[in-house]
Amino acid sequence: FTLVKEYLMIALSDSAQNSRKFKKILAITFTNKAAGELKERVIKALVELSNSQGKRSTLARVLEDEMKLDSVELQRRSKNLLHEILHHY
Repeated sequence: FTLVKEYLMIALSDSAQNSRKFKKILAITFTNKAAGELKERVIKALVELSNSQGKRSTLARVLEDEMKLDSVELQRRSKNLLHEILHHY
């Protein structure tokens, strides 16, 4: 949870629509399996954050509080980041 949260806080920190900050983040794991799991969790979290329809997950509440964002802005940034990651990874 914490590694995904920290990754997303960095990746979502730039409000620019076409930000590719995610390409400059280094997250080190001990195995390829762990790296794959981290990628899965990040993508899953972004899907949930960008599609939230009134439901706020624990991760969403934490990101909103720590990043000082409202839910609409977090959802917008999450959609943009998910699009960038899927199309420009």
